Amino acid sequence: MGITFDMKLTPPSGEKASVTVTIGRSKTGKPLTKKEFDTLAKNITAEYAANSIEKKASFISLPISGGRGKYSIFTDASLINKKPGANDYKYYVLFLVHYDKGCFVYATGFTDDNSDAVIQNMVKSISSIEPSLDTTIPVPTPPVQIKTNKEGVLIGNAVSKVKLHIPSVNLRIVKERLGGGQSSPGYFLFIDTKANLSLSGWMEPIENFKYDGVKELWESMQSVEPDMIDPDFMKIGEWEVLLFDLPVPIGFGGHGTQCPYANHSPA
Repeated sequence: MGITFDMKLTPPSGEKASVTVTIGRSKTGKPLTKKEFDTLAKNITAEYAANSIEKKASFISLPISGGRGKYSIFTDASLINKKPGANDYKYYVLFLVHYDKGCFVYATGFTDDNSDAVIQNMVKSISSIEPSLDTTIPVPTPPVQIKTNKEGVLIGNAVSKVKLHIPSVNLRIVKERLGGGQSSPGYFLFIDTKANLSLSGWMEPIENFKYDGVKELWESMQSVEPDMIDPDFMKIGEWEVLLFDLPVPIGFGGHGTQCPYANHSPA
């Protein structure tokens, strides 16, 4: 999933049960095939199954409009011949739903009563969810978060699992903005006066990135920045990297740039 929303459903007082639900959309926004969905369901239930009496998921189909769903009931093996404590549940039910619009629902139900009435109430709750996540609406960009330490600068945001580490202790954060793309909350700009270097970029949600790779990005950039020359496509770890030269006037931006070309590395 990409951006997700979480909620917890609780029954009336006196009923010991709960359902935790995560709703989101896939990072690509594209629907899964039936084979991909079945594989995903098997993978996410594997750990639960290993700790259950059943040892294997027995999937039951969920009535879903505009998608497919399934669930499986497990019995906690650690509670055999034991009375469940206040925070223990004898049974847990795993739900997985995938919608044709590329949205997902993943839920876990907990209960000490695995009667049909209790399970069907959970099934109805999950089946009634109709995500309205419009994949054409850009995901809001979280504010960039910058931390400095003795090893350099770490760039990220509150929700991203990916962070960029720059091993330089001479970078100074520039807070001034010129508008345009620099107005994005994910934009960052640094100056290293000792190395006569400026460094800028954006930390944006992948859902808003409309290009399949750096070569497609390069083609789109030609109509915007025709002066970009000498492209060099590279692979650094898991990153696709594009290096190119861009003519920059001496003293551009008031930062004392003395070289006629600036090297950029969007990834």
